[in-house]
Amino acid sequence: MTFPVIPLAFQRTVKIQRRQAGNYVNGRFVEPALIESSLIGSVQPATPKELRSKPEGEEINEGIKIYTNDIAGVRTTDIIVDGANSYRVFSVTPWNHHGYYKVLAGRINA
Repeated sequence: MTFPVIPLAFQRTVKIQRRQAGNYVNGRFVEPALIESSLIGSVQPATPKELRSKPEGEEINEGIKIYTNDIAGVRTTDIIVDGANSYRVFSVTPWNHHGYYKVLAGRINA
């Protein structure tokens, strides 16, 4: 059974930063390149309960959640830049039966 895609209200674009794999050249490690792309979704503040669900147990006091249907654009190692704030993605999960995903990210620049 297929469900229609329902557009989310208040969608906007945020920047995604992803580091490629580094490598060794002549015995020295070369830092990986930083690739930037964009993601369109409904950006909202994350609740304290959502932030506690981080599997590594790292304490996060502030974060965002993004509802998007562009799942190919997000990985759990990505950095989301929203205005002057940066967030590290720690969870990407299916949100409902309409093809959307919920991305949780904790603030990394305080």
